[in-house]
Amino acid sequence: WISGEDQDVVTLRFGNAPLGSLLITKLSDDSKHEPLSGVEFLLTDSSGHYLGNDNGRFTTNAAGEILVDGLEPGMTVIAKEVRAKDGYILDDTPQSIKIKRNSVMTLEFRNQPKGGVLVRKVDAATNEPISDVEFLVTDPDGNFIGNANGKYVTDSAGTFTITDVAPDTTLVIKETRAKDGYILDDTPQTVKVKSNEVITVEFRNQPKGGVLVKKVDAATNEPISDVEFLVTDSDGNFIGNANGKFITDSTGTFTITDIAPGTTLIIKETRAKDGYLLDDTPQTVKVKSNEMITLEFRNQPLGGLRIIKLDSVTKKPLEGVQFRITYSDGSFVADEGGKLSSNGLYMTDANGEILIRDIVGTLVVTEVKTIPGYT
Repeated sequence: WISGEDQDVVTLRFGNAPLGSLLITKLSDDSKHEPLSGVEFLLTDSSGHYLGNDNGRFTTNAAGEILVDGLEPGMTVIAKEVRAKDGYILDDTPQSIKIKRNSVMTLEFRNQPKGGVLVRKVDAATNEPISDVEFLVTDPDGNFIGNANGKYVTDSAGTFTITDVAPDTTLVIKETRAKDGYILDDTPQTVKVKSNEVITVEFRNQPKGGVLVKKVDAATNEPISDVEFLVTDSDGNFIGNANGKFITDSTGTFTITDIAPGTTLIIKETRAKDGYLLDDTPQTVKVKSNEMITLEFRNQPLGGLRIIKLDSVTKKPLEGVQFRITYSDGSFVADEGGKLSSNGLYMTDANGEILIRDIVGTLVVTEVKTIPGYT
C-alpha cells in the first residue's frame, strides 16, 4: 500500500467501446421497390454462431426491415435469406458486413416478384366464355406446372390462372379436353412469364354443328316414323355410334350432332316404312359452325290394285282366272310377300279377286287364261 507524503494518486480508467447495429432492408426488385414483410433471414457471425435468441432467425417487419442492436464492433455478420414472401423469388445469396462501433450498418436485399399467366377460353363464334375445358401446362422440358400434374380446368368465367412463376420461365399450354359441343383445339401455345405481370393467353373453340333429318309423306306432308338411314362422311366413315345407322322417331326426324364444321355428310335412306316407296337417292350436306341444318326426305306412299272377275250375266265371282300384271316397262309386279310372282301371273281367288298392295306406277293388266265355260 502507499502511504505518507510519498503517496501519489493513481487513476484507473475502464472504457466501453460503443456497440454497433445492423439494419437489413428487404425491397421488391421492380420499379416500385416496395418493402417486403414476412421475409425470413438467418444471421450468423463469421464463425457460424447464431445471432439473437431464435437460432439466428429474424423476420422483416411491415416496413421490410430487421434491426439488430448490440453487436460487437469488428465482428462480421453474415445474412442469408431463407424464406421469401409469397409471390417473390427466393434470393439465397448471402451478404456479409463488418460492424463498426457506434454505427448502424446497412444491408439491402431485393426480391424479384414472380409472374403469372391468365388462360382464357372462349367460343370462337360468340366470344362467350367456356367452362370445364381441361389444359396441360408444362415447361419446355415437359415438367409439370402447379400441384395437379400440370392439369388446369377453366372455371365458370372460362379462365384459370397460373401464379407464382419465376420470370423468364417459358410455359407450354395445351388443351387436352374440350367441352361437349366444341372441337378440341390441341395446338399448344407458349408464353414467357414476366416479372410482376399477369399475361393473358386466349384459346378459341369452334362450336360443332349438326343436321336435322326430316322424313315426310310426299302426298300429305305428315311425318313418317321408323325410316332407316345410313350416314357417312365423304370418306365413307360411319357417323354416330351405331355404324352410321339412324332411324326417324315419332316426329319423323333424327338429329346428327357434334359434327366438326366443314364436314360433308352423305345421308341415304336404306329402309322405308311399310306402305311407302323407298327413296335411296342420297343427299349431301356440309356442316356449319354452331348451326343446325335441316334436310327433308319425301316418301311416296304406295297404292294398290284390286281386280274383280265376275260372270257377266249372273255376276257370280269367277275363281282361277289368270292375269299377267306388269309395269309399263314390262317389269313384274311383286306379290304381297315382296317376292316376284311367276312371270307376273296372278289368279283370282274364291271371291273372284286379285289384290295387290303397296305398289306405285303405271300397270298393264292382261287376262291370259280363263276357266272352262268362259271365253
